Amino acid sequence: MKIYLADTGTYFNRLHGTPMKKALMDDLKERNNMKVALAGGITGNLFPLFTQWLEEDCDIEKALEKYSKGDEDFKRFVDPMRFHSKVSILESFYYINPKSEAIIERYEDVLLDSGAFTLFTSGEKADWDAYVERYADFINRHHIKNFFELDIDKLVGREKVIEMTKRLEKLTNRQPIPVWHKFRGMKDFEQMCDQYPYVAIGGIVSGEIKRQEYPQLTHFIKMAHDKGCKIHGLGFTKIPLLKYLHWDSVDSTAWLSGNKFGFVYEFRNGDLVKHNPPKGKGVQGDKVAVHNYLEWVKFQQYAKTNL
Repeated sequence: MKIYLADTGTYFNRLHGTPMKKALMDDLKERNNMKVALAGGITGNLFPLFTQWLEEDCDIEKALEKYSKGDEDFKRFVDPMRFHSKVSILESFYYINPKSEAIIERYEDVLLDSGAFTLFTSGEKADWDAYVERYADFINRHHIKNFFELDIDKLVGREKVIEMTKRLEKLTNRQPIPVWHKFRGMKDFEQMCDQYPYVAIGGIVSGEIKRQEYPQLTHFIKMAHDKGCKIHGLGFTKIPLLKYLHWDSVDSTAWLSGNKFGFVYEFRNGDLVKHNPPKGKGVQGDKVAVHNYLEWVKFQQYAKTNL
């Protein structure tokens, strides 16, 4: 499927034979401050650390030291966590429990995903009206500013999604971040930018939007900005391309991959470098999870002023 853009013909055809970097640079010159939200830590493999942090009454240094079993080497990673509550995070409502809810309260900058797709694919029976009410209640109780609609058009139909979005707006008295997918069409994206102050593009992680189509995203970003609208790239953290595809915000679970596949991240000169362990040796999962999280926090702070 090709995306047809107003007044440009088929942009993808125009890119034929053009290096991606050049296409991105030619079509998007603007630079703002980018937010890179770290996804899945609180409800995922850093939950033990965050729980300890909560029990230590927010003394993250003590929590980190205790969590890493007194390993002196880890004390050098403490400083970035002194301002832990200012880290930008994204969490899924589906995975939140009372303990993780208490941790989320400590954060100042939270993006909240509805978790609707996870619920649907979990095999649980979904009462969507009740789910929207619980989602709205959580948003209201925790004063969540930025939260996504239930973008499950392919599962329940576009009309049902519109109905749930309207219900969510009524219950929270604020607008969610609508999520555009290719099958919604270009006109729908234009309308979203006219009606909402913050929009998102989905389908990147699932491969709905192919890598060779990334240069087309510059037009979406520019259109959103021209209409005074912020734009979020769901799951977009191709770091080399972030210099040219300037979203207002993105989110990533990539920092979790080191713990899963056994490598260590190092933030260096505006980039995140991967280091594999020596041949025949593995890594300690809990410690690597903490280390990689903190290296991505450094990248997050860099992105705020450099991307």
